[in-house]
Amino acid sequence: MVQLQLPILLHHVDDPKHPPKAKDSSFIIKSSSLINKHCHTCQKTPQQLGVDRAFQVCSRCKEDMYCSQNCQRENWSVHEHPCAKSKEKAIIFGNDPIRAARAARFVKWYEAFPKLDVFRQAALQALDIVNHPENVDCKALWLRLKLHPEYKQREAVDRYVLVEGAVLPRETVYAWKATDRQFLTEYIQAQNDVVKGRGELGVVPVSISEVDDNGRTLHRIWWILAFPFTHEQAKGILQVTKWGDVQWVSQ
Repeated sequence: MVQLQLPILLHHVDDPKHPPKAKDSSFIIKSSSLINKHCHTCQKTPQQLGVDRAFQVCSRCKEDMYCSQNCQRENWSVHEHPCAKSKEKAIIFGNDPIRAARAARFVKWYEAFPKLDVFRQAALQALDIVNHPENVDCKALWLRLKLHPEYKQREAVDRYVLVEGAVLPRETVYAWKATDRQFLTEYIQAQNDVVKGRGELGVVPVSISEVDDNGRTLHRIWWILAFPFTHEQAKGILQVTKWGDVQWVSQ
């Protein structure tokens, strides 16, 4: 499994089937630096830096991990907004323990995602990267999932199943959350610059919604998914894994 994964922004957004309600606005923010135990800025692990202890986390939001104050300062312009949103989320969930427990269950599945490599392959297939590498810069993925009927008997990583998925123009996705449009575009661009600066494909925003049996949205998250490989490497990955004409959502 490819270990590199850029920061994950989980954020309440609005999808075309379920318009937002003001009273339901909330923000959930997580970072892959906590999942993979690497520095949020430089992506290095304690082992790579010869450190025998875990890195420090942001004292304000407890969501991002940094190897040094220099890396934290370098990332502050990107981190400042989600850091503030994390406080809003804590207040909202503090007043709604049922909702907090439901969100925690979803995040537990999300953080334990065991098939990141397969998900990346599906994203490459959906975006038709082989023929249209420019889609990384102008498209977004939209996914809707629900709890498996027998989720209590299943491992945490297998509790959610895909209901539907689509590839959308990025501008369409940004329009769902007009109030945060500037931040989202700047945040994603900052992450994109890091990955492209290494000569790799870049990042793509993924909107993932948890829905109930009636299709009502319970949670919505943003996942800033990194493609840490070149165009030629992406072609090789899809050839080796024999995706061919397999419909990406079936995987």
